[in-house]
Amino acid sequence: MLKTGYVKLWRKLKQWEWFHDTLLVGAFVKMILLANHIDKKWQGIVIPRGSFVSSWQHLSQSLNLSLRQTRTVVDKLKSTSELTKQPTSRFTLFTLVNYDKYQNSSLRPTMETTSPRANERQTNDKQATTTKECKEYKEREEEGESPMGLSSLASLWNEICKSLSPVRYVSSNRQRKEQLRLRERDEKGWREVFQKIETSSFCRGENERGWRASYDWIIANPDNALKVLERKYDDHDSRNSRREKLLEELRNIP
Repeated sequence: MLKTGYVKLWRKLKQWEWFHDTLLVGAFVKMILLANHIDKKWQGIVIPRGSFVSSWQHLSQSLNLSLRQTRTVVDKLKSTSELTKQPTSRFTLFTLVNYDKYQNSSLRPTMETTSPRANERQTNDKQATTTKECKEYKEREEEGESPMGLSSLASLWNEICKSLSPVRYVSSNRQRKEQLRLRERDEKGWREVFQKIETSSFCRGENERGWRASYDWIIANPDNALKVLERKYDDHDSRNSRREKLLEELRNIP
Protein backbone atom coordinates (compact mmCIF):
# COMPACT_ATOMS: atom_id res chain seq x y z
CA MET A 1 0.00 0.00 0.00
CA LEU A 2 1.27 3.47 -0.84
CA LYS A 3 2.36 5.28 2.33
CA THR A 4 2.61 8.78 0.79
CA GLY A 5 0.41 10.90 -1.45
CA TYR A 6 -3.34 11.22 -1.19
CA VAL A 7 -6.68 9.88 -2.37
CA LYS A 8 -9.68 11.91 -3.49
CA LEU A 9 -13.14 12.03 -1.93
CA TRP A 10 -15.80 13.70 -4.08
CA ARG A 11 -18.14 16.05 -2.22
CA LYS A 12 -21.02 14.49 -4.12
CA LEU A 13 -20.33 11.37 -2.08
CA LYS A 14 -22.92 12.91 0.26
CA GLN A 15 -25.57 11.88 -2.26
CA TRP A 16 -24.46 8.23 -2.21
CA GLU A 17 -27.18 5.89 -0.98
CA TRP A 18 -24.84 4.47 1.69
CA PHE A 19 -23.66 7.87 2.94
CA HIS A 20 -25.62 7.69 6.21
CA ASP A 21 -24.26 4.23 6.97
CA THR A 22 -21.26 5.47 8.96
CA LEU A 23 -19.71 2.04 9.38
CA LEU A 24 -19.91 1.27 5.65
CA VAL A 25 -18.59 4.67 4.52
CA GLY A 26 -15.64 4.37 6.86
CA ALA A 27 -14.89 0.88 5.59
CA PHE A 28 -15.18 2.02 1.96
CA VAL A 29 -12.71 4.87 2.49
CA LYS A 30 -10.28 2.44 4.10
CA MET A 31 -10.62 0.15 1.08
CA ILE A 32 -9.72 3.07 -1.19
CA LEU A 33 -6.56 3.49 0.89
CA LEU A 34 -5.85 -0.26 0.74
CA ALA A 35 -6.24 -0.44 -3.06
CA ASN A 36 -3.22 -0.27 -5.36
CA HIS A 37 -2.82 3.12 -7.04
CA ILE A 38 -0.80 1.42 -9.81
CA ASP A 39 -0.55 -2.14 -11.13
CA LYS A 40 1.80 -4.11 -8.87
CA LYS A 41 3.27 -7.59 -8.82
CA TRP A 42 2.62 -9.70 -5.75
CA GLN A 43 3.91 -13.28 -5.45
CA GLY A 44 4.29 -13.56 -9.21
CA ILE A 45 0.89 -12.15 -10.20
CA VAL A 46 -0.20 -8.63 -11.13
CA ILE A 47 -2.64 -6.95 -8.76
CA PRO A 48 -4.26 -4.21 -10.86
CA ARG A 49 -4.83 -0.59 -9.94
CA GLY A 50 -7.94 -0.27 -7.77
CA SER A 51 -7.57 -3.77 -6.31
CA PHE A 52 -6.03 -5.31 -3.22
CA VAL A 53 -5.35 -8.80 -1.91
CA SER A 54 -6.63 -9.88 1.47
CA SER A 55 -8.43 -12.56 3.45
CA TRP A 56 -11.58 -12.18 5.53
CA GLN A 57 -9.54 -12.30 8.74
CA HIS A 58 -6.95 -9.78 7.54
CA LEU A 59 -9.56 -7.48 6.02
CA SER A 60 -11.61 -7.41 9.22
CA GLN A 61 -8.46 -6.39 11.09
CA SER A 62 -7.64 -3.69 8.53
CA LEU A 63 -11.18 -2.28 8.76
CA ASN A 64 -11.27 -2.72 12.56
CA LEU A 65 -14.54 -4.64 12.22
CA SER A 66 -15.76 -8.06 13.25
CA LEU A 67 -15.85 -10.80 10.64
CA ARG A 68 -19.63 -10.55 10.49
CA GLN A 69 -19.55 -6.76 10.02
CA THR A 70 -16.86 -7.12 7.33
CA ARG A 71 -18.94 -9.64 5.37
CA THR A 72 -22.00 -7.37 5.67
CA VAL A 73 -20.05 -4.36 4.36
CA VAL A 74 -18.70 -6.36 1.42
CA ASP A 75 -22.16 -7.75 0.59
CA LYS A 76 -23.68 -4.25 0.59
CA LEU A 77 -20.95 -2.83 -1.64
CA LYS A 78 -21.33 -5.78 -4.01
CA SER A 79 -25.11 -5.28 -4.16
CA THR A 80 -24.65 -1.77 -5.59
CA SER A 81 -21.73 -2.78 -7.83
CA GLU A 82 -19.12 -0.75 -5.94
CA LEU A 83 -16.98 -3.78 -5.15
CA THR A 84 -16.21 -7.21 -6.57
CA LYS A 85 -14.36 -10.09 -4.93
CA GLN A 86 -12.60 -12.95 -6.63
CA PRO A 87 -11.64 -15.78 -4.26
CA THR A 88 -8.71 -18.09 -5.05
CA SER A 89 -7.13 -21.00 -3.22
CA ARG A 90 -4.59 -18.66 -1.60
CA PHE A 91 -6.33 -15.30 -1.18
CA THR A 92 -9.25 -13.11 -2.23
CA LEU A 93 -8.85 -10.29 -4.75
CA PHE A 94 -11.06 -7.30 -3.91
CA THR A 95 -11.63 -4.69 -6.65
CA LEU A 96 -13.21 -1.25 -6.37
CA VAL A 97 -15.22 -1.25 -9.60
CA ASN A 98 -15.13 2.48 -10.31
CA TYR A 99 -11.73 3.29 -8.82
CA ASP A 100 -10.55 5.00 -12.01
CA LYS A 101 -13.70 7.15 -12.07
CA TYR A 102 -13.19 8.78 -8.69
CA GLN A 103 -9.38 8.52 -8.47
CA ASN A 104 -8.74 9.67 -12.04
CA SER A 105 -5.68 11.77 -12.73
CA SER A 106 -4.08 12.91 -15.95
CA LEU A 107 -0.76 12.43 -14.14
CA ARG A 108 -1.41 8.79 -13.37
CA PRO A 109 1.92 7.36 -12.08
CA THR A 110 3.60 4.35 -13.65
CA MET A 111 5.83 3.54 -10.67
CA GLU A 112 6.21 4.58 -7.04
CA THR A 113 8.38 7.64 -6.51
CA THR A 114 10.80 7.45 -3.58
CA SER A 115 13.07 10.39 -4.40
CA PRO A 116 12.30 13.57 -2.40
CA ARG A 117 13.62 15.61 -5.33
CA ALA A 118 11.24 13.84 -7.70
CA ASN A 119 8.34 14.54 -5.32
CA GLU A 120 9.31 18.21 -5.21
CA ARG A 121 9.37 18.42 -9.01
CA GLN A 122 5.84 17.01 -9.18
CA THR A 123 4.29 19.48 -6.71
CA ASN A 124 3.48 22.24 -9.19
CA ASP A 125 2.19 19.74 -11.74
CA LYS A 126 -0.11 18.19 -9.12
CA GLN A 127 -1.51 21.62 -8.21
CA ALA A 128 -2.27 22.34 -11.86
CA THR A 129 -3.87 18.93 -12.25
CA THR A 130 -6.05 19.47 -9.17
CA THR A 131 -7.39 22.73 -10.63
CA LYS A 132 -8.18 20.98 -13.90
CA GLU A 133 -9.89 18.10 -12.12
CA CYS A 134 -12.05 20.50 -10.08
CA LYS A 135 -13.21 22.09 -13.32
CA GLU A 136 -13.95 18.66 -14.80
CA TYR A 137 -15.89 17.70 -11.65
CA LYS A 138 -18.00 20.85 -11.86
CA GLU A 139 -18.86 20.08 -15.48
CA ARG A 140 -19.74 16.47 -14.61
CA GLU A 141 -21.83 17.60 -11.64
CA GLU A 142 -23.81 20.02 -13.83
CA GLU A 143 -24.50 17.16 -16.24
CA GLY A 144 -25.85 15.09 -13.34
CA GLU A 145 -23.17 12.41 -13.44
CA SER A 146 -22.92 10.10 -10.46
CA PRO A 147 -19.79 10.70 -8.35
CA MET A 148 -19.30 6.94 -8.11
CA GLY A 149 -19.32 6.53 -11.89
CA LEU A 150 -21.36 4.01 -13.86
CA SER A 151 -22.44 0.78 -12.22
CA SER A 152 -21.17 -2.52 -13.59
CA LEU A 153 -24.63 -3.25 -15.02
CA ALA A 154 -24.82 0.10 -16.84
CA SER A 155 -21.26 -0.36 -18.10
CA LEU A 156 -22.21 -3.79 -19.41
CA TRP A 157 -25.17 -2.26 -21.28
CA ASN A 158 -22.87 0.32 -22.89
CA GLU A 159 -20.37 -2.38 -23.81
CA ILE A 160 -22.90 -4.66 -25.54
CA CYS A 161 -25.86 -2.55 -26.70
CA LYS A 162 -23.91 -0.22 -28.96
CA SER A 163 -26.87 0.26 -31.31
CA LEU A 164 -28.98 1.76 -28.53
CA SER A 165 -28.77 4.86 -26.34
CA PRO A 166 -25.87 4.60 -23.87
CA VAL A 167 -26.16 5.22 -20.14
CA ARG A 168 -24.51 8.52 -19.20
CA TYR A 169 -25.04 8.42 -15.44
CA VAL A 170 -26.79 6.37 -12.78
CA SER A 171 -29.37 8.26 -10.75
CA SER A 172 -30.59 7.12 -7.34
CA ASN A 173 -33.79 5.86 -8.99
CA ARG A 174 -31.78 3.76 -11.44
CA GLN A 175 -29.62 2.46 -8.59
CA ARG A 176 -32.71 1.18 -6.75
CA LYS A 177 -33.94 -0.63 -9.85
CA GLU A 178 -30.49 -2.07 -10.58
CA GLN A 179 -30.33 -3.56 -7.10
CA LEU A 180 -33.64 -5.32 -7.66
CA ARG A 181 -32.63 -6.63 -11.06
CA LEU A 182 -29.24 -7.89 -9.84
CA ARG A 183 -31.03 -10.04 -7.29
CA GLU A 184 -32.76 -11.82 -10.16
CA ARG A 185 -29.67 -12.78 -12.21
CA ASP A 186 -25.93 -12.32 -12.09
CA GLU A 187 -23.72 -10.46 -14.58
CA LYS A 188 -23.47 -13.52 -16.82
CA GLY A 189 -27.27 -13.67 -17.03
CA TRP A 190 -27.53 -9.96 -17.84
CA ARG A 191 -24.85 -10.30 -20.51
CA GLU A 192 -27.09 -12.84 -22.25
CA VAL A 193 -30.09 -10.49 -21.97
CA PHE A 194 -28.17 -7.53 -23.42
CA GLN A 195 -26.71 -9.62 -26.23
CA LYS A 196 -30.18 -10.78 -27.28
CA ILE A 197 -31.44 -7.17 -27.20
CA GLU A 198 -28.52 -6.01 -29.36
CA THR A 199 -29.14 -8.74 -31.95
CA SER A 200 -32.89 -8.09 -32.09
CA SER A 201 -33.87 -5.82 -34.98
CA PHE A 202 -37.18 -5.18 -33.24
CA CYS A 203 -35.41 -3.91 -30.10
CA ARG A 204 -33.13 -1.76 -32.26
CA GLY A 205 -36.13 0.12 -33.65
CA GLU A 206 -36.97 -1.82 -36.79
CA ASN A 207 -40.69 -1.93 -36.17
CA GLU A 208 -43.76 -0.03 -37.33
CA ARG A 209 -43.61 2.65 -34.64
CA GLY A 210 -39.86 2.92 -34.34
CA TRP A 211 -39.87 1.83 -30.69
CA ARG A 212 -36.37 1.11 -29.33
CA ALA A 213 -35.35 -0.74 -26.19
CA SER A 214 -33.65 1.37 -23.53
CA TYR A 215 -31.73 0.80 -20.32
CA ASP A 216 -34.59 2.21 -18.26
CA TRP A 217 -37.00 -0.16 -20.00
CA ILE A 218 -34.96 -3.28 -19.28
CA ILE A 219 -34.42 -2.47 -15.57
CA ALA A 220 -37.97 -1.20 -14.98
CA ASN A 221 -39.37 -4.59 -13.97
CA PRO A 222 -38.47 -8.31 -13.96
CA ASP A 223 -40.82 -9.15 -16.85
CA ASN A 224 -39.02 -7.36 -19.69
CA ALA A 225 -35.77 -9.32 -19.34
CA LEU A 226 -37.75 -12.54 -19.08
CA LYS A 227 -39.52 -11.76 -22.37
CA VAL A 228 -36.15 -11.16 -24.01
CA LEU A 229 -34.82 -14.51 -22.76
CA GLU A 230 -37.98 -16.26 -23.93
CA ARG A 231 -37.14 -15.05 -27.48
CA LYS A 232 -40.23 -12.87 -27.85
CA TYR A 233 -38.11 -10.27 -29.62
CA ASP A 234 -36.05 -12.58 -31.82
CA ASP A 235 -35.97 -11.80 -35.54
CA HIS A 236 -37.77 -14.96 -36.61
CA ASP A 237 -41.08 -13.69 -35.17
CA SER A 238 -43.93 -12.88 -37.55
CA ARG A 239 -45.05 -9.36 -38.38
CA ASN A 240 -48.30 -9.81 -36.46
CA SER A 241 -46.52 -10.97 -33.32
CA ARG A 242 -44.21 -7.95 -33.58
CA ARG A 243 -47.23 -5.68 -33.73
CA GLU A 244 -48.62 -7.34 -30.61
CA LYS A 245 -45.29 -6.96 -28.81
CA LEU A 246 -45.12 -3.29 -29.70
CA LEU A 247 -48.55 -2.65 -28.25
CA GLU A 248 -47.47 -4.48 -25.13
CA GLU A 249 -44.30 -2.40 -24.82
CA LEU A 250 -46.24 0.83 -25.18
CA ARG A 251 -48.32 -0.25 -22.21
CA ASN A 252 -45.18 -1.05 -20.20
CA ILE A 253 -43.21 2.13 -20.84
CA PRO A 254 -42.24 3.50 -17.38
